[in-house]
Amino acid sequence: MKDKRIISLLPFKQNDAIQKMEELLAGRYQILKDLARGGFGQTFLAKDIYLPGQPLCVVKKLKPQFADRDTLIIAKRLFAREAETLYKLGNHRQIPRLLANFEQDEEFYLVQDFVDGDTLEKELIPGERSSEIYTIELLRDILQVLSYVHQNRVIHRDIKPANIIRRKEDNRIVLIDFGAVKEVSTLAIDDNGESIMTVAIGSPGYMPSEQQAFKPRFSSDIYAVGLIGIQAVTGIAPNKLEPDFETGEIFDADLSSCISISRNLAEILAKMVRYDYRERYKSAKEALKVIETLFDKQSQTYNPQTSIASFESETSSENITSVSPEDLEETAENEIEENFSLNSDIIDRCQEELTLHVGPMAKFIFNDIITKHPQMDFNQLVDILASEIPEIPKQALIAIETLIDKELAARKKTSTSTVKSKNIAQKTPKYKKTQKKYRGISYN
Repeated sequence: MKDKRIISLLPFKQNDAIQKMEELLAGRYQILKDLARGGFGQTFLAKDIYLPGQPLCVVKKLKPQFADRDTLIIAKRLFAREAETLYKLGNHRQIPRLLANFEQDEEFYLVQDFVDGDTLEKELIPGERSSEIYTIELLRDILQVLSYVHQNRVIHRDIKPANIIRRKEDNRIVLIDFGAVKEVSTLAIDDNGESIMTVAIGSPGYMPSEQQAFKPRFSSDIYAVGLIGIQAVTGIAPNKLEPDFETGEIFDADLSSCISISRNLAEILAKMVRYDYRERYKSAKEALKVIETLFDKQSQTYNPQTSIASFESETSSENITSVSPEDLEETAENEIEENFSLNSDIIDRCQEELTLHVGPMAKFIFNDIITKHPQMDFNQLVDILASEIPEIPKQALIAIETLIDKELAARKKTSTSTVKSKNIAQKTPKYKKTQKKYRGISYN
C-alpha cells in the first residue's frame, strides 16, 4: 500500500481559470521561478495550489538523454527505485521530504520540501579562511547527517557546498540533491542491450577518482566532505588545488602549521581525501567518531592558532639586542639590503622554488604571507617562511636565499653611489638587530 505521505496526483484540469495561470505540473504545482539548471536537469521553486496556504516546494525535472523505448523503460524503473530511497531518507529532519514523484511528457519529476536558508557557498568565501573550531563543527554537522545516509546503504555522490543548506529556522545544515536519482538523465543502452551511464554523477573538484570511473563508494562521500573542510581552512576551492605529481595526494598534513590548524585536524583531513579510497575512513560513522572526539577536545581547550603571533614573539623585545659600535658599519649596509622591496618577479621565482619542495600549497602560502605582511623585505620573507612552515626543507630555504642574494647583488650594483654617500660615522647606535632564526645558521 502506498504511503499516504506521498500525495496522489490529480489529472490536469482543462478549465479557463487554470489556463490563465502559469503552467501547472501534475495539475497542482505552479512553477514560480527557475532555481538551477545543469547537465542532469532543472530545479524550480514552486507552490502547491491544492494545499492550504499554498506552501512552497522544490520541483526537480530529470530528462533522459535518449528517448528510445528501451531507455525509457529502464529509466522509469530506476526513477521509481531512487524516489523510494529518497522518500525513506526524508524521515531525517536534515534531509528534505519527498512529497511526490511523477512522469509527464517523458520527463521525470520529484517534488520535495522547500528549505529556507543559504547554501554553504555563502559561508565558504574564496580567499577567506575559517577558524579551526568552525571547520570541526561543520564537518561534524555534515557527517552526522551523512552517517544516517550511509546507514541506509545510500551514497550521496554529489556532496559540495551548493548542496548543503544552512536552514534559517534552526541554523542546522540540510543535505540536498542526492546524486543517485540523477542517473535517469545519464542513462543509455549500449550495443549489447545493456544499460550504461554516459556521465559520472558528481561535481568536478569534489569527485574522487573511483567515482569518476563509475565506481563510487561510501568513502567517496568522505572525500567530498574532507575537501569542504580543506576549503574552509584554506579559502581555496578544490578545483584550484593541484595533486602531488608523484603520490596523487591533494593535501599534506605536514603543512598544518602554514594554515594555522592543529596537527590532529590536518591528519584527519588528509585521511579523508586520500587518493586511494581504501586509505580513507570507510564510512561517515567512522569519520564522525574521530571528528567528535576532536570537537570535544577543542571546544574545551581551543585557542585559535596564530603562527604570525608566534613569529612576532620570536622577534619581540626580549629577543632583540643592541648593536655594538663595531657592528654599526655592518648594520648600515644591512639597512640598505633590507630596504629593497620585494617585487612580483622575485616572489614568483621564490614561489616556484617552494612549489618544488612543498607542492601546490606553495601558492597559497605566499599569497597568505604577502597579505599579512605587505611591507616585508627580503630578510623577513625568509624568516616568515621558516616561521610559518617549521617543516620546510632546508633545500627550499637555501634555494630561496640564493635567489634573494642574487637579486640583492644586482640591486646593490645600481645603488653604489647611494651607499658611498652615507655617512656611517655620524650614525648613532640606535639600530637594533633582530636575531635571525634561519638566516646565517646551519640547517638541520
